[in-house]
Parts: sequence; C-alpha cells; structure tokens
Amino acid sequence: MNKLQSLSISSIKDDEFLQLQSMSYPPVSLRKLCLRGRLTKLPDWVSKLHNLVRIGLHWSRISDDSLKILGVLPKLLKFQLTNEI
Repeated sequence: MNKLQSLSISSIKDDEFLQLQSMSYPPVSLRKLCLRGRLTKLPDWVSKLHNLVRIGLHWSRISDDSLKILGVLPKLLKFQLTNEI
C-alpha cells in the first residue's frame, strides 16, 4: 500500500464501531481519508499521515480532545465532520 492515495472505510450500521487501532503501518502516501462509522478516538497512526490533505469523519461522534491529533498534520487543507451518512 505504499502508493495508496485515497482510503475510505465505512461501517455497515450507524451504531457499529470502526476498529482501526490494529492498523500498524499507515499508508504514508495517503492524501485523502474518509471514515464513516463510530469512533471512540482517532487512531494513533493518523498523526503519521504527513501527506494527508483531506479528512472526512461521518457519524463518528468523536470527542473534541481526539481531534487535536489533526493539528500536527502539515498538509491538511480540508476537514469535514458530519453527523450524516
């Protein structure tokens, strides 16, 4: 997955939690990330996505404290947080 630039992960049900902590090696070339589903917090590996330009979190119900991790992403231009499918 060294050349992967866009990744979208969705849960089947809106009350199903996304289990993303087990991904130990994030795709470093990732530029777009879309997560649809409930999260307790952003995975630690998100802070290593230095090429990430756009991230979308949909019906995640994530806490404000977990969003601080996005502040370290040097190329992040667009952040979308919605409570819609």
